[in-house]
Amino acid sequence: NRFTDTAGNWAADYIAYCADAEILSGDGAGTFRPNDYVTGRELAKMLLVTVGYPAGRYSGAGWAEAVDRDAEAAGIYDGYQADREQYISRDNACLLINNALQCSVIVGYGQDGAAQYALDEMMSPKSLLEYRFGAS
Repeated sequence: NRFTDTAGNWAADYIAYCADAEILSGDGAGTFRPNDYVTGRELAKMLLVTVGYPAGRYSGAGWAEAVDRDAEAAGIYDGYQADREQYISRDNACLLINNALQCSVIVGYGQDGAAQYALDEMMSPKSLLEYRFGAS
């Protein structure tokens, strides 16, 4: 496990799995802070990576602006009225997760940098709900 503060935590294996998949990256100081709350923007970042956006877009000084731009474009922030820098409530977390389930899944990027989406039989982009869970 790459985080110094998750040993012995009930979620240590899940945290390690998500870190290996680059869904989460901790606080940049080698810790994850497993008992802290999550902000709306932090959750949006995790959801963007889950649907296929490259994790590297969301690091460094401009990570917050990149998350907001992509989450707005993807529809993850649809209906979300709270401050993105504040801790997210359970109902708002459900809203963002539900919105992410409706997002088209990115499976790669072309040489020109354009996103390539998972497609159904009709060549329409599949949502995360369809792609991951076979539901529509």
